[in-house]
Amino acid sequence: MKQANAGCCSKQTETKTILSGCTGSAKSGEIMAVMGSSGAGKSTFMNALTHRNVETLTIKGSINVAGAALKDDISKISAYIQQDDHFVGALSVREHLDFHADLRLSKESAQTRKETVDRILKIIGLDEIQNTIIGVPGLNKTISGGEMKRLSIAAEILTDPPIIFADEPTSGLDSHLALTVVKTLKALAANGTTVLCTIHQPSSEIFNEFDSLLLLTMGRTAFCGPPANASSFFAEVGAPVPANFNPADHFIREISKFKDLETGTSDRDANETRIGQICDKYNDSKYASAMKNELIASNSGDKMKLMIKASKKFRPNPFYAFWKVLMRGMIAQVNKPGI
Repeated sequence: MKQANAGCCSKQTETKTILSGCTGSAKSGEIMAVMGSSGAGKSTFMNALTHRNVETLTIKGSINVAGAALKDDISKISAYIQQDDHFVGALSVREHLDFHADLRLSKESAQTRKETVDRILKIIGLDEIQNTIIGVPGLNKTISGGEMKRLSIAAEILTDPPIIFADEPTSGLDSHLALTVVKTLKALAANGTTVLCTIHQPSSEIFNEFDSLLLLTMGRTAFCGPPANASSFFAEVGAPVPANFNPADHFIREISKFKDLETGTSDRDANETRIGQICDKYNDSKYASAMKNELIASNSGDKMKLMIKASKKFRPNPFYAFWKVLMRGMIAQVNKPGI
């Protein structure tokens, strides 16, 4: 994958390779953690998968879901939970979900939409605060950061998407709230949803919740597979996880080009060479072969084509959408908090 950067005073265009040869497999009913140190390519990787913010990117490769090759079609069958939460603070939790249900389930009956919101509120654990005003952080916030994150998840799963992408879902949360959010995503995965989330050095308790792991470094894949296999692989390349040590911290440290920087002994060139060797060894390993065999054995894309076709029912009428947005704005103005 390459990014084009045009100079303001030059006709020449520079290209920079951000991701190279990244291959992975995420299974239905599992939650995958996409991990890597800063600059590893996690955000670009997620953008490429979800086909978001790719205007300046040149992407080569394929994205397959149940055997069907997808591009921007993937947005029709997936949900994307952003790192930063955006809400109309004057609305209650219930009003926020009702608004999204009215738009995304516009062709369903009012009773069906109500029952869907009721069910999602219970699944996410927000039913007891459904009439609480969301509030504005720094002004009059009335629900916690963890509740806001779960509300973001609730709005995205109203249409029961088969795939959920989450960008740093635990960012800004304490360890307890972060674990609660990850457990929520894990529960969704247990119902058959495929969940992929980028996460930055999770606690060992959170790390144990993940079914699979994708490690990125310098735009390459350092490992993809079950966390237990990751520990075995790193032991085979001479970097075993120390006893009583968080595996996530160990993996990130071993694939960081700034390893040992805190001691003043980091040799960046040597680290980049070492990282390249780890990636090469993974590509030649039994773990990579097992993952690639799973890709070859993918099912037919007929089911996915039907899912994409069915997703069209969630597209609201433009005039109806305008009316709902107008009504939401009026409610927000009436309930606008004082400063």
